[in-house]
Amino acid sequence: MLSKDENIVSVELAVQYRTGNAKDFLFNVVNPVTSLQQATASALRQVIGHTTLNEVLTSGREKVRDQVQRALVDIMNSYQAGIFISDVALQPAKPP
Repeated sequence: MLSKDENIVSVELAVQYRTGNAKDFLFNVVNPVTSLQQATASALRQVIGHTTLNEVLTSGREKVRDQVQRALVDIMNSYQAGIFISDVALQPAKPP
């Protein structure tokens, strides 16, 4: 018997960033842009995993965006990657 998860949603983000500390950007991580991409995916999965499908699709979008941005800033600060996150834009989610 196969089970089907009805709560799968496709969500995309646009992240705007700039280099903050050039020394950190060049020397603290091997590939800061790849690290940013991986941190973004991780932050998004974390927030979406604790959010209802209805919130992602409707009234909770701003809350999701804010939580992802906070999580991403925290992750990148812990890496000391020299990247400053200026904005996170949640793209329209696609329901199952």
